[in-house]
Amino acid sequence: EDLGSFEVKGGLEQWGKEGVNLIINLNGTEIEEVKKIFNLNLPFRGRASGVLILDYSKNREKSIMQFDITVQELSTEEGNKFTAFVKGIHNIKERKIDIEDGKLLNGEGGQILFNGFIDKENFNLNFETQNMPLEDLLKLIPEDIRLKYNISVSGGSVSMKNFNIEKVKKKSV
Repeated sequence: EDLGSFEVKGGLEQWGKEGVNLIINLNGTEIEEVKKIFNLNLPFRGRASGVLILDYSKNREKSIMQFDITVQELSTEEGNKFTAFVKGIHNIKERKIDIEDGKLLNGEGGQILFNGFIDKENFNLNFETQNMPLEDLLKLIPEDIRLKYNISVSGGSVSMKNFNIEKVKKKSV
């Protein structure tokens, strides 16, 4: 199967048992094949280009993966086609993703700009839509995550500027 093209540079501590420091340059890497290899449940296909930087150490408090990715030919099961750009950091040990900058384009002049964070129990995402329904972005979020955080949009669409969605788990006293 065609995984596409990518280049990996870096080092391994104790053959990866103690740590990994890698720079992975993606060049048209097929997301469908990555989903199969890592058993990922993502509701889209496409070809990824950009850089992943993995800095993991068993002994350090923080282990991170930085990403600056473009996904071309991004398509959903419904047949919607997009181009996506996303830049951020995944803190592996805290299981938190910070999205510094995200953009979803529909090819018809519409776009959704987004940023924020998602962790084990909470999320805070900010959106700005321009001639594109927010539902298009939500369809790209795996169903198990949409169910866990009760994320849905029903009926109609809206253009928004500085729209914020947040879910914070209440702590019992």
